[in-house]
Amino acid sequence: MAEASPAVALPGWYACFSPARPLQVHLQREAAVRLGPLTVFRAAEDCGVASYGNPQEDGGAILFDGHLSDRDELIRELQLPADLSDARLAAAAYQRWGRDAFDRLDGRYLLAVWDGRNRQLLIGHDALGRHPVFYAHENGSLWFSSNILALASCGSVPRRPNRLSLALLILFHWPEAGQTFFERIRRLRPGCYLEVNGSLEASEHEYWHPFPADHEDWLPDEGVVEQFEAALTAALRRCMQLGAQGLMLSGGLDSITVAALAADYTRANGLPPLVAVSGRSGRAPSAEESRQPIVTAALGMPHVVSTTPEWLQGRDGIELSLEIAPSLPSPSRIYWVGTYTAFYRRTAAQGLRVLLTGAGGDNWLGVADPHAADLLRRLRLFELARLIRADVATGGGSPRGAARRLLWTSGLRPHVDSLAAWMLPEQKLRYHRRRWHEHLPAWVCPDRPLREEVVERLLARRTPPLTSDGRLPRSYYRHTLRSLTNPYMHYENETAYHVETWCGLRLLSPYHDRRFVSFANRVSPRALVHGARYKGLLRPIVARRLPHLSLDRQRKEYSEQDRAWQLAELRESISRAWMPSQLEELSALGVVDLRVLADESLQSGADQRYEPHIQKFILMSAERWLRAHG
Repeated sequence: MAEASPAVALPGWYACFSPARPLQVHLQREAAVRLGPLTVFRAAEDCGVASYGNPQEDGGAILFDGHLSDRDELIRELQLPADLSDARLAAAAYQRWGRDAFDRLDGRYLLAVWDGRNRQLLIGHDALGRHPVFYAHENGSLWFSSNILALASCGSVPRRPNRLSLALLILFHWPEAGQTFFERIRRLRPGCYLEVNGSLEASEHEYWHPFPADHEDWLPDEGVVEQFEAALTAALRRCMQLGAQGLMLSGGLDSITVAALAADYTRANGLPPLVAVSGRSGRAPSAEESRQPIVTAALGMPHVVSTTPEWLQGRDGIELSLEIAPSLPSPSRIYWVGTYTAFYRRTAAQGLRVLLTGAGGDNWLGVADPHAADLLRRLRLFELARLIRADVATGGGSPRGAARRLLWTSGLRPHVDSLAAWMLPEQKLRYHRRRWHEHLPAWVCPDRPLREEVVERLLARRTPPLTSDGRLPRSYYRHTLRSLTNPYMHYENETAYHVETWCGLRLLSPYHDRRFVSFANRVSPRALVHGARYKGLLRPIVARRLPHLSLDRQRKEYSEQDRAWQLAELRESISRAWMPSQLEELSALGVVDLRVLADESLQSGADQRYEPHIQKFILMSAERWLRAHG
């Protein structure tokens, strides 16, 4: 049975681990809870605390923020009362399993444990890192929170901007895995926990990784279709048990699959149907928008529809995105962040606060292009032709573009890259370093040491052409997946968490369920292209429940008219807001050279590509953010 839907708000708490010195100043200034050397400020607002034993001696203290999945299962296993708080449940889990509790607990949470017996603090979060953890060492203490702005504004952590992160963002790259946009504040990586001893020495330990190791076998293709549906259904059940009231229905394959399985669940459990929430552009309906009412009618779901003009209420989307930039955890590269924030707030105002989504389907159910390199090496040309056909038939690619990308860029080129690294490593490194220096715009990083650092970090981000022991990868597919920094696993996750909770929403996705992710990433790429279709394992699920939609053959459609309209709107909105002379904060940090920028092609407002206009938005967003937090 689903829980009562909770109130959702962005947490404002922050905590301090101070094993050697008291915090009397802070304790007098703000209401706080003190548990041994762990002090939690604003704890009453939005996080749970609990203790076991005597935390002043060899007992322990727990800080818990977020929610747990499979509470009933945990309660049965630990033999605890059903009405126990998540904090006390986490405390019992730690007493039973120790640091293995991070691997045993599931959901979306931050868990901090002061272990008095071992005299150490452990801080971890859910395996995919969808509930962020930020921390900083300062003045003989370790400070941490799940809200980076609360931590940055606590008065004890310097707010100095991270110039490297700003420069990488301007170049369309994510910050370093452990870095944030504050120089002194770090981010805990997904699937990891932090161990801090009494001397404040901290070490990060990985307890889970989404992708299997190279030596692990794929699941047998036989029976994968049936196993896949069972795994996704179980993931949806865990989401439903967290009190889902509705679902975000875009009309794409991912969200329609979630809707179909959710309708099965509500019928089987005698629950009212979920409310489908859809947003539309307000122009002529796209293919996905046209599917929305067909799906809701077939599944018997109430349908709440609103349009972009209703969310914006006469405001310009770019103007709104720049206006909220100071309230975000970092400068944004998502130029529609203001628009979807308005949509989220409208949804929450209607009393719909816990919703399912189809987010994550693109992350875990697609086939990465380097699969083509493995097929070429094994001369599996029929399977390679099938992969190209799937890309064209259902992935939205053109025949020429798919062939060029899968035969050369991700097919033959990785082999050439590996051979060059094996035979001419120094020459290859010099070549790529020179290319990056030539590629960087002249107005980026006039500060020479920063420019050099950016180039070195960009070089380090390339997928290594050889394994760590200098060999050719056994599988380019797995080697690439394990080497890449997935944005959902780092920067984008923290932004999504911040915006959702800030708007009063809890968004749950079966595709981000940890057990499902572990299963999906052990399905072979051959099986993922089931029926020579991208996301081929989803299509039979929908086809059986909604056969009239023909989604077993659905292809991604990108209307040229819509794309032209979106580009024109973006170009006009950016041109109205663009004032490069006002980028004083970025200039003062040595991230941007305003004199060179004034002469660059970036000044043109007529460019027919998206990238220059998005880059302007990033610059303006970063400037607004720096003025508030720099």
